[in-house]
Amino acid sequence: MSRSTVYIVIISLLLICNGIFAYLFFARPDHPPHHPPKDIIIEKLGFSKDQVAAYEGLIKDHRAKIVEKEQALKIAKNNLYALLLEDDVETEVDKLANQIGQIHVEIEHVNFNHFCDLRDICTPEQEIAFNKLVKELSKLFAPHHPPKKKK
Repeated sequence: MSRSTVYIVIISLLLICNGIFAYLFFARPDHPPHHPPKDIIIEKLGFSKDQVAAYEGLIKDHRAKIVEKEQALKIAKNNLYALLLEDDVETEVDKLANQIGQIHVEIEHVNFNHFCDLRDICTPEQEIAFNKLVKELSKLFAPHHPPKKKK
């Protein structure tokens, strides 16, 4: 074999190895694309343009209420952890822990009422689809974690 043939073989092998390396480390797993819950709900319920506009208003109000509750939660947690710097704070710890728990309860009420409002903008035919959707809500709004890279 001549030198040029050896070089061509080596370069070809390096290109093949590079392609395999790129595929193994940069190829995305075959996961379906993540669609926002809002889009899934609109599609499953078959909302009209007017209903979509009403739903977007509900979402805006819901987010504002949730942001308010999350800020209160953050403050309560900061106050709780600030007690680590003090002595004999057991009653304060209990008080703040109960306050944090109450905020979580309020968040769930906000979420529940949001879906009651969503149901109210459905037509009677859409309420059937809404009732089916209710069974999927916890999965639909579960946190989506990025896929883990293979080692």
